[in-house]
Amino acid sequence: MNEKVDFTSPMKILVSGIVILDYLTNTGLIPTTLYSTLMATSIISFYLFFSKKREGFSIYEVITLLLSSSFVVLNRDVSNFSLGLMWIFYFIFMKSKIDGRILLKYYAITASFCFSLSILLYYLIGFNKSSDMLMWRNGEGVTRLSLGFIQPNLTMMSFLGLIITFLYLSNQKRSQILLMILATIIVFDLTKSRTSGYILFLLLGVCFLVGKRIVSKAGRMLKWIVISLPLLLLAISIFMLKYPINESINSLLSGRILLYQSIYYDFGIHLIGNSAVKFTMLDTG
Repeated sequence: MNEKVDFTSPMKILVSGIVILDYLTNTGLIPTTLYSTLMATSIISFYLFFSKKREGFSIYEVITLLLSSSFVVLNRDVSNFSLGLMWIFYFIFMKSKIDGRILLKYYAITASFCFSLSILLYYLIGFNKSSDMLMWRNGEGVTRLSLGFIQPNLTMMSFLGLIITFLYLSNQKRSQILLMILATIIVFDLTKSRTSGYILFLLLGVCFLVGKRIVSKAGRMLKWIVISLPLLLLAISIFMLKYPINESINSLLSGRILLYQSIYYDFGIHLIGNSAVKFTMLDTG
């Protein structure tokens, strides 16, 4: 049981399946409840298969997953098992031999096909064209195209995952980064999704300037980034909830700070969730 098992081949299937499920829910072809159920079922099944290959279960892992399952029972919502799914991925990656680069290639191929298919159907048959948005931003009307997804932000978030994957697989070659920047400009111009767009422009700009050195530098800092980033984001969130709103930043974030404060003062924060808040705002997903 202590010897690591080769689990690359099964993980290729799981990665492709997760991408397809994401595509189906982000285009509205399946409801989120079915998505959550299928996602949890698939990942748990692969964990059981992994445990069989290594010939046994770990008591520590079982206890951790049982604790994670308690949130599902308390909130009566299968999507609350997301923490447990992350633990499963941690257990599998820590106790098996997996070629991460191969998994990224499978992700890139599957996600590229799904993303391209969505755009093709959008322009050919008007798939999810009703999800296009016309909104008032910075004193003028702005048209945002969904490109086949149920919301322009989801389009850009899917594109964000693709570009980050391509960036890693390209080994930060400047010629390929320029192509990614061009593609990002096009998708950003169509969706007008600022958060994911700004993140991509910043990331691609830094990689273009620094080049391959960013991988070695990021590798050394990754441990501290993983530890500190959630704490930093938590501190920023608390600060935005408790202190007066900066109108410039609030406008830049499309009024989200004011929205967050309104939700906070109306409903508060609850350890085991609050069903009244679940569908109050898009960003709670």
